[in-house]
Amino acid sequence: SSGINAEYGENSFRPVSTMWVSMLARGGQSSRKTGIGQRILATLPYVKQEIPIMIIFRALGFVSDRDILEHIIYDRNDQELMEMLKPSLDEAFVVQEQEVALNFIGARGSRAGVPKNKRIKYAKDILKKEMLPHVGIGDFFETK
Repeated sequence: SSGINAEYGENSFRPVSTMWVSMLARGGQSSRKTGIGQRILATLPYVKQEIPIMIIFRALGFVSDRDILEHIIYDRNDQELMEMLKPSLDEAFVVQEQEVALNFIGARGSRAGVPKNKRIKYAKDILKKEMLPHVGIGDFFETK
């Protein structure tokens, strides 16, 4: 407890970042039991609303459904898991580009009236520094 944080170097008093991921049922009791029909949402630090997890993947540069699913599902024959993810993919269908996803996140974290380029920068900063601090703050967004 001397203030040394191995991830950030000596004398770093950076607080621990918190990110929550939740599954929310759309339907009644039956969908809650099976997991079918649930949306997966994440709560990011400094963002006022929950963000659909697929939009976070798109903001990180995994834009196609196939790219996203390859990072979640190891067995493509796992139909149960595919069905569980379908509502989340459907929810994020309107956001098909990385910049749109970043703007979506930034608009829910910054005050009203902030220009689009600043909202996008805000979202990138949150993802780099708060969600994936162990990756560092290099420009990993430009990998695709």
